[in-house]
Amino acid sequence: MRRTYTHDEIVTGIDKALIKIIEDVIDELYKSTEFSENMIFRSKVEMLKRFIENRQYENIRRINRPPTKGTKERPDIEIFGGIIVIEVKRDERELPQGEKQLQEYIEKYYKNIANKGILTTGLHWIIYTYKNGKRIEYGRYKGNEKEYLKGSIERAILNSEVRKHIHNVVKVALIQSQAYTYKPTPDNIFSIPVSYTHLRAHETSLHLVCRLLLE
Repeated sequence: MRRTYTHDEIVTGIDKALIKIIEDVIDELYKSTEFSENMIFRSKVEMLKRFIENRQYENIRRINRPPTKGTKERPDIEIFGGIIVIEVKRDERELPQGEKQLQEYIEKYYKNIANKGILTTGLHWIIYTYKNGKRIEYGRYKGNEKEYLKGSIERAILNSEVRKHIHNVVKVALIQSQAYTYKPTPDNIFSIPVSYTHLRAHETSLHLVCRLLLE
């Protein structure tokens, strides 16, 4: 029997699973001794851990709901300021359209930011890597169909191989990217703290960073 979900139901289910996966990654990095001497990275992980503990998920991911009128101009979910972007479609027939949309979003808004682009129906997942403006397919995966048919997008993700691959994508993004990292330099070391208003005025998607560290 075919199970149908609304677009919002899929986005909500994916978001719940993503928060759990991100929480697992942050907990893993927090307990790891590999980066114990890297104080900048350690501070980043500790900050993200506080966001999770305080349920300040909006500082980690952003959900872009379709407008009441007009065309949606952003992907459905952005993680870490656009380092990972996710476009959601209701079923497999919409995936070719979604692939085109995802590419357009990245070229328009995230060309020098996005590391991974993800296209999904909640059950079917396609992950792309972006490097030097070029897209390479990372892999295609399928969630737990039994859970999907029973009515849970969240469990369809968490109880399948998708969880492992998203976990790895999130982990690598946090380790390799500059997101949430504020590096002191001779020019800025004496200027901290900087006002919230000043940071917001100069903020870009990638440089959530300074604002989040200084709030």
